[in-house]
Amino acid sequence: MKKTLTIIGLAAATLAGAQAQVLINFDTAGNWTAGSASIISYASDHQYSEANWLFSGGPALRNTTTAQDGFAGAFGTYSWRLRDAAVTWTATYTAALSVNEITGFGFDARRWDGSPSPAYTVEFSLNGGSSWTTASSLGTSGVIDNAALGNTSNWTTFTQAVSQPTALAANQFVVRLSATGGERIMVDNFTAVPEPSTWALIGLGSMMMIWNFRRRRAFKA
Repeated sequence: MKKTLTIIGLAAATLAGAQAQVLINFDTAGNWTAGSASIISYASDHQYSEANWLFSGGPALRNTTTAQDGFAGAFGTYSWRLRDAAVTWTATYTAALSVNEITGFGFDARRWDGSPSPAYTVEFSLNGGSSWTTASSLGTSGVIDNAALGNTSNWTTFTQAVSQPTALAANQFVVRLSATGGERIMVDNFTAVPEPSTWALIGLGSMMMIWNFRRRRAFKA
């Protein structure tokens, strides 16, 4: 019995530590698809897909770790660079969502340099883009600018809570970064935060399976 409880405790600890969030770092070369230009040139139809998320839009390109204004251009291997022009870049969840399955999102961003200031508005939609909600707790009331970045070109982490009261069909949950001008920004380490009770149910189910397995073995013995 003590051994069974130990196994269950280890399973619970593993689940608690591993399921805090989904992290997409854009470092898998095979997940990138070039659009109407080379992947290292600006275009509005480059794509990156992973874990049911599809990232596209722009003009944008695949950025590397080459330093600019004193800081690396990506955390790992690649990041997105959004152009200093009119830009619309989106992250779309391409699978269906259960109630409150995702309760927040976030990403790291940095500017190319400080002049002019970036001016990227961050919004999210729960109906495929028919209407948008400003991510008002992120940046300067939802805008990534010099003030939101702490007047530095270093990477800054941004997060936003999301209320998702109902189940959503595929392609309904969308995050959008848009600008009409201003300086370029780089985006890396996109995260999606699952609702804790979702993982609690998964964890409980896993622990019950382990417990039943151990009980059947003890009975047969």
